[in-house]
Amino acid sequence: MAGAVVALATLAGLMVPAEWRVLTAAVSALAVFAGVVLTWRKTVAEEALRARAASQEEVALRRARADRERSAILFGYNVSELLVTIDGLARRPASERSQEIAAVRQSAAVQCKEGVGAVDARAAYFRVEDLRATRRRMTPDKVASSPERTDGFTTVFEEGGDDDQDVWDVLDGRRTTSFVEDVAEWEAARSGRRGTRSYGTFITARVEAGGVAFGILTVNAVRPGSLLHEDKLYVAAMARILGLAELLCLTTHAHRTATDAAAGRSGMSGVVPMIGYRQEGAS
Repeated sequence: MAGAVVALATLAGLMVPAEWRVLTAAVSALAVFAGVVLTWRKTVAEEALRARAASQEEVALRRARADRERSAILFGYNVSELLVTIDGLARRPASERSQEIAAVRQSAAVQCKEGVGAVDARAAYFRVEDLRATRRRMTPDKVASSPERTDGFTTVFEEGGDDDQDVWDVLDGRRTTSFVEDVAEWEAARSGRRGTRSYGTFITARVEAGGVAFGILTVNAVRPGSLLHEDKLYVAAMARILGLAELLCLTTHAHRTATDAAAGRSGMSGVVPMIGYRQEGAS
């Protein structure tokens, strides 16, 4: 633009009388100055944008680093709390552990709910009731819910139901975890219709140790996308720790019963599942 002004001013200088040439020269000089100013302002603006972008990136990095630090601290605290409970369980005589395991199960559900990023999370431990049955059944044994949630866990998983196959896939080890970021999209892809679930995202992990699967630990939240990949790793870790606690309560006879049930189910389905066992008298 400034170059065009200079050209016009030069052309005008050739066409006007001599007394006007001083004025056209001044206009030309002003145009050159304006071009320099505009170029300088553009350079300053670009540098400011780059500086702002760098500053925003630095802020984002600091925020992400702080979030990771908070997550690590929270994970360490929650794991420590659960391990303290398990340590108390391990110190009990074997005959008393089936009564004490209830506290560990509840602690696992609470720490699972508290440890994920969603503020409206709720968690539950679905435990296999009786492995000697032809078809296994899981009900919510221990539940932890945020104050924001008024809905409850009402699902009962009966083996053989088509709608719940993904749950049994997790329990039997065909998948160690199940993470659905958007429940509506997931259900539409599975059945072609939108479901009626009260939550928008969920994570499920099997509770397993020593070759025995005792149930599933699951957490959900209302808003799709509010649970993250890091939350999946956290839930899986808590489920693993809970599995170790359950293993402490298995007698030799109970473990043998679980093994026999696994062999029988393998003969029927051709798949060796990971089996859970219900201690008599356990709550």
